[in-house]
Amino acid sequence: MQGCDSSSVLYNNLPENEANEMIAILNKNGVQANKVINKQGVSVTVNARDFTSAISELNKQGYPKNIKENLGEVFSKDTMLSSPLEEKARYIYALSQEMESTLEQIDGVISARVHIVLAERIAPGDPVQPASAAVFIKHRDYLDPDIYENKIKELIITGLPGLMRNASTDTSVIFVNENSRDNAQEGLSEVKNSEVFSFIRKILTLLIFLCGSGWLVWKIINGKFKRR
Repeated sequence: MQGCDSSSVLYNNLPENEANEMIAILNKNGVQANKVINKQGVSVTVNARDFTSAISELNKQGYPKNIKENLGEVFSKDTMLSSPLEEKARYIYALSQEMESTLEQIDGVISARVHIVLAERIAPGDPVQPASAAVFIKHRDYLDPDIYENKIKELIITGLPGLMRNASTDTSVIFVNENSRDNAQEGLSEVKNSEVFSFIRKILTLLIFLCGSGWLVWKIINGKFKRR
């Protein structure tokens, strides 16, 4: 009993505002959570018996958040020399981080990922390959993708270099509802239930047919005996 009542650390070294959000989510879902402040940051603790459910609920809500780096932080890396390829990779990464941070400020967005391809010429004399972007949005139920898709595309097109304002076809946005797995499970259960009912109907139809056939055969045989 004492082991079941012990506290377990869910996550360490969190920003305090994020730790507060995680605790609020857990408390709202019936899991008692606490925070412990130390020099490295904040830790969130729960009762050991609630550890698994707490992890599951926080993951569903998109926590802990990935720490986003801005352009200044990315380009402040202490390196003596960087190749053009390394500089380009860091630049793309920094742009992605900036856009993801902006998208996650939209109410209803749990997490966002942005993948960027900058315009480039593969070989001398070749035409320049256009820039493109792909966006992944995990969102809550109340966010309507039909309302936000064009707005997100406009944000990406105007915020990334090389994307033309009329090149919305070069920007794709994928929305995933936080409850999509639950909906899929419900749909699968409905299919299984329909298959079971269909099987039962077939069995009942077969039994009725056999009973009717048996009754008809009995009537024929009984009629013949009576005539004799």
